[in-house]
Amino acid sequence: MRGYNFRLSGALYEAGSWYDQAQGIYRATLRISRDDGKSWTQMTLSDAASAAYCVVPHPANENIIYVGGDERHASGGTYPMMMKTTNGGVSWTRIATSITSTGGSSFRVVEIDKKNPNKLFAGTYGGLYISTDAGTTWYASSKTVSPVSIFIDPANSENVYMGCYNGIYYSSNGGSTWTDISRNIVSKNIEAVEYDSQNQVLYVGTKYGGIYRMLLNPTVGVENATLPSEFRLFQNYPNPFNPVTTISYQLHAPSAGEGSAVSSVRLQIFDALGRTVAAVDEGIRQPGSYTIRWDASGLPSGVYLYQLQAGGFRQSKRMLLMK
Repeated sequence: MRGYNFRLSGALYEAGSWYDQAQGIYRATLRISRDDGKSWTQMTLSDAASAAYCVVPHPANENIIYVGGDERHASGGTYPMMMKTTNGGVSWTRIATSITSTGGSSFRVVEIDKKNPNKLFAGTYGGLYISTDAGTTWYASSKTVSPVSIFIDPANSENVYMGCYNGIYYSSNGGSTWTDISRNIVSKNIEAVEYDSQNQVLYVGTKYGGIYRMLLNPTVGVENATLPSEFRLFQNYPNPFNPVTTISYQLHAPSAGEGSAVSSVRLQIFDALGRTVAAVDEGIRQPGSYTIRWDASGLPSGVYLYQLQAGGFRQSKRMLLMK
C-alpha cells in the first residue's frame, strides 16, 4: 500500500494504491480509520491501473469525501482522476470530467474551503482548478502553475496559499488573482505547506532549501481610516522600556498603475551582535497602519535593533531595554 495521509476530527484518511496480483496492476484506494489507526476500512476506487495521491473530507459531513489521482485508460495514456462519495464510500462518482479528459497529468492536491465547503481547489501538473459548487463544475485559474500543496487560511478563507514547483503564491481574493511571495526562499521547489493553528504560523517546506515560516495573523492593531501615502517605521514607545514596548509601522497604499496593494512584511528584532532574537510580524499585509506589542521579558538589558522589510522597503531603528 502506498498512501497519502490526512487527519480530520479524529479520523485518518489514507489515499494511495494497492497491488492487484491477479491483474498485475496498482489500483487506487482509500483507507479510513476512525479509531486512531487500530482498524481500517479499505475501498477500491477504480478497476483500471490507477493511483490516488490526495484526499480531503468535508469539514462537517464525514460522508462526503474527495479523492484525486490518475488512472490509465484502455485506449492508452494516463489521465487525471477525481472521485467523490456522499455516503461514506459505499459508492463513488467521477467528477471534474472536463479536466480528466486531458491526458498526461494527475491530481496531486485537493483542498476544501472549511468556511464554504462548496468551494474546492485542485491542482494537476497542468494547472490549478477551482469549483464553487461542490465539484460539479470547474474552471481553470488565471495563474498557470503546477500546485503540490494548497492552504486556506481558517481565519479568512479569502487568503489562499499555494506551493508549486516554482515558488509559493498568495491570493487575497479566494484564488481570483495571485502574487508570488517566495521572495526570500532560496529553493523555489515547494514540497509542502502546513499550518500551526495554535501559533498561527504557516510553514513552507522546500525540496532542497529547507523550511521557512510565515506568521499569518499576528496580534496587531490596525488603523486604516486614512491609508498612508508612504512606507514608514516609527520609533518604539516607550523607549527605554521594561519589558514591554509598542512598535508601529505603516504600509503605502499604491496609486493606480503602481502594482499590487499587498506587501510581504517581515518585522524582526536583533541584538547588538546582529543575531535575530524575535520575528514579531511576518506575512502578507494590506495597506494601513499597524501597531504591535512586543514583550522582551526573556531577554537581558541592552540595545536592540528592529527592522521592517516590506516589499522593496527596508528601515531599521534602535531601542533600549532597561531592567
